[in-house]
Amino acid sequence: MPEFKTLDTMTRFCRAGAQPTNDSTEFNLYAATEHFYIWLRMITRVRDYNLHCHFYLEEAADNMGQMQ
Repeated sequence: MPEFKTLDTMTRFCRAGAQPTNDSTEFNLYAATEHFYIWLRMITRVRDYNLHCHFYLEEAADNMGQMQ
């Protein structure tokens, strides 16, 4: 995706629609599909920009929530 090709485009994408965190260079996006919860953690620091993609089985995540 063009939004993730450079640090500048990734930062603009994050500021436009991702959830900010306590760190001004880190953002979160959440989504769900029929079977998975998806969490995208985006780091937008110079020389340290990354996209971490986490997938959780919906059934397992729901069961974990019931245990707490």
